[in-house]
Amino acid sequence: MLRRQVDRPKLNETDRTILALLSSTTDRTRRAATFLIVRPEPVLRWHRRVVARHWTQPPTPNTGRPPIDPELRSLTIRLANENANWGYRRIHGELARLGHKLAASTA
Repeated sequence: MLRRQVDRPKLNETDRTILALLSSTTDRTRRAATFLIVRPEPVLRWHRRVVARHWTQPPTPNTGRPPIDPELRSLTIRLANENANWGYRRIHGELARLGHKLAASTA
């Protein structure tokens, strides 16, 4: 009687993902308890969707070093060309004195 009065639980995408991942990592007895809430077919479908999303997700776009400002790059090259006996530490110091923030290895 209670089952007829209570609607089915409303599951959002996060709930489905969690149920799909839990059902793939648990044993059969606990999986049976999961299937009291939902049928096995949707859980398997959700799991396939999670796996497909994992393998088809595009890579993160912001990888690697941030680019150096072209103006700062040309200034560094100009300082190095005009002062051939300066090392990278001296060039870094001069750029820092001028107000530019960069690592010594960048110069």
